[in-house]
Amino acid sequence: MTDKLVTLQRLQSLTLDKCSLTHLPNLSGLSNLIRLSLPNNQLSKLEGLIKVNSLSLYKNLFTKIPTLAVPEALTRLDMNFNPVTNMYMVTYFTNLTDLRLSETKISVIPPEITELEDLFFLDLAHTQITHIPRTILKMPKLQYLVVQRNSIPQEEVDSIKMELSKQQSKITLLI
Repeated sequence: MTDKLVTLQRLQSLTLDKCSLTHLPNLSGLSNLIRLSLPNNQLSKLEGLIKVNSLSLYKNLFTKIPTLAVPEALTRLDMNFNPVTNMYMVTYFTNLTDLRLSETKISVIPPEITELEDLFFLDLAHTQITHIPRTILKMPKLQYLVVQRNSIPQEEVDSIKMELSKQQSKITLLI
């Protein structure tokens, strides 16, 4: 079935959940694909993504965030429960509004994350981060920052809470 997938040139949305997939063919022939959901599989790479706006790869084996030919098309990315180690790639997705990277192996939040001016929801719960860049607190549209179950020092947590209170921020901090 997956080999015939690339013949579905008009396909706009695809969900393959709990299919034990370990491989998909290059998807570059699916130029109309805008929603791709592949949760609960055993995938570690995807090739040929063009202008997907919603990508859900929850519970797979990705160590890297996939690339897109049109990175600004992506608005929602869910890679929870993957062994991803680096989130720098997300800074290319300039129109992201929803970013979910909980239960990953990410240890650093790149300062460039502030370039994601439309980011509304950021989930980095149960990762390996130990520091939250203060610049995140000034992101214009950020409403939810989830950093529970990390090794962020209590002094930093208290300082961030105080800063949010002083700013009368709209950010809901889950820590």
